[in-house]
Amino acid sequence: MGAVLAALVLCTWFLMGCSQTADAIDSSASEPPVVLVIGATGRTGGPILAALGDDYRIRALVRDLDRARAKLPANVTLFLGDVRQPETLTSAFEGARFVVSAVGARFVGKGDLADPMNTTELVDYEGVKHLAGAARSAGVEHFVLVSAMGVTRLGGAHDRMDNIMHWKLKGENALRASGVPYTIVRPGGLSDEAGGTLGTLVAQGDNQGPGQTNRIDVARICVRALTDPAARNVTVEVVKDASQPVVPPDGDIFAGLKVDVP
Repeated sequence: MGAVLAALVLCTWFLMGCSQTADAIDSSASEPPVVLVIGATGRTGGPILAALGDDYRIRALVRDLDRARAKLPANVTLFLGDVRQPETLTSAFEGARFVVSAVGARFVGKGDLADPMNTTELVDYEGVKHLAGAARSAGVEHFVLVSAMGVTRLGGAHDRMDNIMHWKLKGENALRASGVPYTIVRPGGLSDEAGGTLGTLVAQGDNQGPGQTNRIDVARICVRALTDPAARNVTVEVVKDASQPVVPPDGDIFAGLKVDVP
């Protein structure tokens, strides 16, 4: 009799354990996916966070926790790290399904670096290369990189700013070579106008003339790219164009685009 009772108890414990495990799996499956944002405290990072909304569990890689806490919404989980130091990136990437990077060297005045240690080589190239490597190691499903329109047309005025276009292009190529599925978004000059009010051209070939793009529409395009199969391994330029429709809340932004040639 005692053996039978013991067997019943063990069976009950086993079934309860299976039920709890199943509940945990169901709970995990129902949770929003994790997206890591780099450059979240910047002027483009804010609109990206807003565009992500409640559809994702949002992380931000930051260099200054106090500044980030004061600036970012409470629903953003902060991870201390520096794109120039790859050994600081692992924890932020662990468990992340998606990545959006709007990181870049910052300039002040007439093209002077805001921080001489944050050169375009170290941030826009080496930093992006480190991010791509961390994403590959973590098994990230899709990486969206905000670059710049005109990176293939070297020798312009922007290249007098610490060769920024040269290094941004090398950063793009590092992401392409990483093997991580990606979308590279190349906006024109970024402005802070309201989104969804101006026509936006989404094109390829990096042969568009000079122009501006508002950050809100760029952010919406980046977020849409995360889950659209048509955005996988493509590079697009984004610029205002009155003859084009506004960025729609839904629709096929990336339909018909060409995949990058390896």
